[in-house]
Amino acid sequence: MVGSLVDLNETGQPGNAGWRRALALLLAAGFFALDCFMPLGVATGVPYVAVILVSLRLPSSREVLYFALGCSVLALLGIAVSPGPGGAELWKVGANRILALFAIWATAAVGLQRRSAQDALSASNESRQDREREHAISLSENQARLSGVIQSAMDGIVTVDEDQQVVVFNRAAEGLFGVSAADAIGGPLDRFLSERIRREQPDLIRRFAESGEASHRLGSVSELLGRRSDGTEFPVEASISQVKVGGERLFTAIIHDITERNRASAELAVRAEQEAVVADLGRRAFLARSFEKTIQECLETLAGTLDVEFAKVLELLPGRRELRLVAGTGWKVNPSETPPIPSDPSTQSGYTLAVDQPVVVTDLESETRFAGPVLLEAHGVRSGVSVVIYGDDGPYGVLGVHGREARQYSDSDIDFMQAIASFIGLAARRARADDLLRVTEKRAREAESLASIGTIMAGIAHDVGTPMNVIMGYADMLERSLTNPKERERATHIKEQIGRIVRLVDTLLNMARPAKSVFVPVQLDVLLDSSLFFYQEKLRRHGIAVKRSFEPVPEIRGSADRLQQLFLNLFVNAVDAMPDGGTLAVQLRPVGDHEVEVRVRDDGAGIPAADLERIFEPFFTTKQRGEGTGLGLVVSKSIVVDHGGSIEVSSGPGSGTEFRIRLPRDGHSPTPSGAD
Repeated sequence: MVGSLVDLNETGQPGNAGWRRALALLLAAGFFALDCFMPLGVATGVPYVAVILVSLRLPSSREVLYFALGCSVLALLGIAVSPGPGGAELWKVGANRILALFAIWATAAVGLQRRSAQDALSASNESRQDREREHAISLSENQARLSGVIQSAMDGIVTVDEDQQVVVFNRAAEGLFGVSAADAIGGPLDRFLSERIRREQPDLIRRFAESGEASHRLGSVSELLGRRSDGTEFPVEASISQVKVGGERLFTAIIHDITERNRASAELAVRAEQEAVVADLGRRAFLARSFEKTIQECLETLAGTLDVEFAKVLELLPGRRELRLVAGTGWKVNPSETPPIPSDPSTQSGYTLAVDQPVVVTDLESETRFAGPVLLEAHGVRSGVSVVIYGDDGPYGVLGVHGREARQYSDSDIDFMQAIASFIGLAARRARADDLLRVTEKRAREAESLASIGTIMAGIAHDVGTPMNVIMGYADMLERSLTNPKERERATHIKEQIGRIVRLVDTLLNMARPAKSVFVPVQLDVLLDSSLFFYQEKLRRHGIAVKRSFEPVPEIRGSADRLQQLFLNLFVNAVDAMPDGGTLAVQLRPVGDHEVEVRVRDDGAGIPAADLERIFEPFFTTKQRGEGTGLGLVVSKSIVVDHGGSIEVSSGPGSGTEFRIRLPRDGHSPTPSGAD
């Protein structure tokens, strides 16, 4: 009973304490009144236990003691006021009251002790509940922190259960595989493995589970491939761990995409290979004596290293309007037979010169900056890179590589090409320096030869010239005096040979002591027409047609007489080269803003390559003995040089000969005064 009342007290509401206290007081008063009217021998003190029981439901333990003390006083006070028998019954009265006091205090003690135990238990329960709440909060916070760590991790984190169904899929994994967590969770792990891994290692997770290892690294850089939602595969590194949660085994994989690392490693390897190639080419370029061989080695090495089909070097021609193919690898054409291309930005090479930086074409079919030249289109080129080759005084030309497939070119590829272009530029500068040295040496030898001729001719001019004039006079008299045709023909032949000797002496004297010239404005088209007019009869007799192609050109400053001598010398050589007739082509055109070009071409037998290098040497001739002096081209070259120009020749057996003369518009004369 005490226990049940105390239990009820635990469930009581604080607002009920007032009426319980009143009830306890009312009961105490009622029991005291009853005690006053009852005989002493009746145990009326025991009902006070009910008061104690009611007080035990009060919130304060001290009030229970107060009620127990009050009930004890009332029980003792009832002895004095209650009616009862005489002295013979006093021991019963005493026993009755002692029993009442014992019941009161025993009930209070037991009730208070039980209350204390209940309070301790309640406190323990509350403490346990607090700890559970704190643990739940801590667990929730830890889960939130763990979820935050997982979601913020740079690597993909994927957790699967024993059935290999995805249960965790973080944001990094979403980015790696291109699948949202909502789509991935609950789905199979296989969808994120490459076809080869699924085929070769279908039980990868099961074998790891059976191994009992806590964690393990899967695969290697070259073996493990992930699979994105679009089907593309990519290299990954992954480590896997296993843990049991609630009796269920979970497997967590941390996945790192190593695509960029592999690319960087491959690029470093390529760069190292390219640097080794550059070092080797530098050594060979330093030791090589042939410019053509150096260029060809560079192009073959470049094409092989970059894994392309074609490579080429284009040289910027004088005037900077055209580019000429001088070397290449992979092409089906001979560079010497390839016509020049414009150097304007309409082509890739011209555009490269215009922007003065590397130009990359990933797909020529979609290129909008320029058009593909005929050479590239004929070889099915789709991609390429071009860089400028620099010389001493600006661009020398363009280095280009090309492939038949559309592709990307890395920065290291471009750096490699620029290094090769530097070697080619260095080789070109060295070759030009060697050519200049050879020309200088050749001119020095020619000058020495001419000086010797001048010294000799100055000494023999009178000794040879005067007798020749006398002989010529007598030969002329003899010719007029003879009437026999055969004898007259012999005299005429004597005169022709004497005239040839006189002209040779005059030519040598002109070379040794050239006449002073003054430059005046000259119309080259008029001068060329007059030179052709002077020679038209001989051209007609030899069956030679003239093909004239003159573009409008400005006047130049020069010596008309000496320039006409130059053109007549070239016409004479052309006629001699076509004894059976042919075509003499004469072309005039402007070159840039400061030069004009004259081309004289015949379709004769041509000049062998071995003789081509010597045609400007004094006394060298390709004509039959007795038909030439070997001085005409020497004089022609001296005239061009005096005008500040240049003369070039190209020829080959059976392909005719072409002379190209370039003259500056303003001209220059080494001796500004004198007479023609």
